[in-house]
Amino acid sequence: MQWISASFGTYLLLYLNKYLSGSIYMNYYFDGLSGVIAYIIGKPLYKYCKIRNAFIVSEAITIVGGLGLVLFQSGAISPYFIDGMGCPPSPYPP
Repeated sequence: MQWISASFGTYLLLYLNKYLSGSIYMNYYFDGLSGVIAYIIGKPLYKYCKIRNAFIVSEAITIVGGLGLVLFQSGAISPYFIDGMGCPPSPYPP
């Protein structure tokens, strides 16, 4: 079941990646980068937490990330929220 849901999510993101805001090249770049980071984090997570706990942690991270993606895309959360935390705004145009 895990393999089916992971494959469905991966192929759905690959198909819908062109509809996300931003450049299609940057979206695919970040998609690949997130895959590498997930592999680097996932391997030790499975080793030390065992399969059941690692699955719970990975599902929680996926839900939080998906919720963040939906909120950013719908405009409910501004992608410039870091400016409100005290960081100076970028001198470059958005």
